[in-house]
Amino acid sequence: MKPKSVEQFELYKKLQEAVHGGSYLVAVTQFDKKTKEMYHYTITNDFPKNDIIPALERHVLNLQKEIE
Repeated sequence: MKPKSVEQFELYKKLQEAVHGGSYLVAVTQFDKKTKEMYHYTITNDFPKNDIIPALERHVLNLQKEIE
């Protein structure tokens, strides 16, 4: 992946940090503009199963703050 923007560079950097750190949860949602459908992909590596939902809830709270 060759970053085309600052945001893509930051994403790439965070993904590298996660992989090198060895413990991560990554969730990606792709939105198909033509069909208006969403496709979801999640991968974990050595991430505590009991922390998955709390981690995603934290993302929801952060996104709610950005939207308001």
